[in-house]
Amino acid sequence: MTHNKVKCEFYSKLRGSKKLSHDDIKLLMNIVRKELSFLIKHNIPPVPRNYEKWFYIFCSLAEQKKELDDLELIGLYKDIYDEDYQAVDIESKEESVPENLAEKFKDIANKLDETLKELISNIDNHQEKIDDHADKLVKTKESATLDTISDAVMDILQELKN
Repeated sequence: MTHNKVKCEFYSKLRGSKKLSHDDIKLLMNIVRKELSFLIKHNIPPVPRNYEKWFYIFCSLAEQKKELDDLELIGLYKDIYDEDYQAVDIESKEESVPENLAEKFKDIANKLDETLKELISNIDNHQEKIDDHADKLVKTKESATLDTISDAVMDILQELKN
């Protein structure tokens, strides 16, 4: 999927990759967090076609390290797809989220956003600690004893368990 206005290399990588790196997972989680929050906030059902179109936009912005406000995002969507951003194309029928669900979806989006931010932060913290322990092992390999190696391995195992 390519468009003149936005480009997302990561989207292509996702379609062809079997295994993602730590950085790929972090990028993916950030894109998903922002996209789902936006979709729910604006009563846009995250059905597959909608989700894919918006994912492409949020992915492109993440790669460019660019932030747009909601009106700019909606304008970009309309410019790229030339359709109403709230339209849902499921077998050529248009559907929308009932108004009585809108508030519930917004609450869910806010909670999901906070939970995903926390999860991403925890993953980063644990990865940094594991990297620190691995660096210590590399630095002390010449003077390493069985006890220092054992301690370092136990520290790494504890971080992995966490």
